[in-house]
Amino acid sequence: MARQRFTSRFLAAAGSGLALAAATVAAAEAATHRPPLVSTAAMITACYQDSRVLSVVNGRRQCPTGTELRFPSWRAFRLLRLEPGPAGATGSPGPPGPAGPAGAMGAVGPQGRAGSLGATGPGGPTGPSGPAGPAGATGPAGAAGPAGATGPAGPGGQVFTASGSYAVPTGVTYVEAELWGGGGGGAGGASGTGGGGGGGGASVTGLLPVGACSTVTITVGGGGSGGALGAVGGNGTASDVVCGPSSVAAQGGIPQACDACSGLGGTGTLSGTATFLVSERGFNGGNGSSSGTRGSGGPPFFQATYGSGGSGGAGGSAPGPGAPGTGGLVIILPLTG
Repeated sequence: MARQRFTSRFLAAAGSGLALAAATVAAAEAATHRPPLVSTAAMITACYQDSRVLSVVNGRRQCPTGTELRFPSWRAFRLLRLEPGPAGATGSPGPPGPAGPAGAMGAVGPQGRAGSLGATGPGGPTGPSGPAGPAGATGPAGAAGPAGATGPAGPGGQVFTASGSYAVPTGVTYVEAELWGGGGGGAGGASGTGGGGGGGGASVTGLLPVGACSTVTITVGGGGSGGALGAVGGNGTASDVVCGPSSVAAQGGIPQACDACSGLGGTGTLSGTATFLVSERGFNGGNGSSSGTRGSGGPPFFQATYGSGGSGGAGGSAPGPGAPGTGGLVIILPLTG
């Protein structure tokens, strides 16, 4: 019963944390069958701080610092020796506490490296056309093209491929006359030599007064005949326009002086008060050769069918006659004012 009271007083003095130690002391006293350790006259006071013994004194004393535990005797103190044992196993972690307040935002970090270039996107729609720019400088003139064929006569004009007359319109005092003489004939070829070509007719443009005439006489020259074998060709005849004492004429091609000689081109002539605007002699024909090659006729000024000389006849073992010249042409254009 006394041991029971000791244990109760000991537990009251040491606290619930020493329950195991008190049980150990009771068990030891029971095993040795010794009298109780409690002695009111021999109380021991142990001073602890942070589970370590600072001092042990006799009697019921108060520790200046730390925790004080009282033992009934020195023997009980030596048996218990309340000093820390080895650390126990780490307990399981408790539940996490509530989240603390958010800290202040940190400073902005340095800019990262530029990423790689992305793929090119699709092209946008075509924008509207801009305003037209200023016109550029005019380029250099191109080369002149070939002359076109002579067009038909204008109002009151007339073309003559054969001889005839022209009625002068009322109020017309002058006409412009364009004339081509007939081409000369080519000479005939001989056994050893080719014939010479006939000369071309002249090409003339003249101004003819017609105030005193109601009609104008028109003559279109004919081509000269071709020469027989070994003979020269015939003359081309003149084309002319006549009003009273005034006239404009384009002479025909002139025949060859010899069988192999070339014919000469015709010339232009005037009479009265008529004047030339243009006067060109016809082209000469070509010479025949001793090898038998024939001469070409004088080419025309206007068209191949008007005023060209005939070619000479071939020579050699099979000679031939000369070709005739082509006839001339006349165009009349009335002038007013």
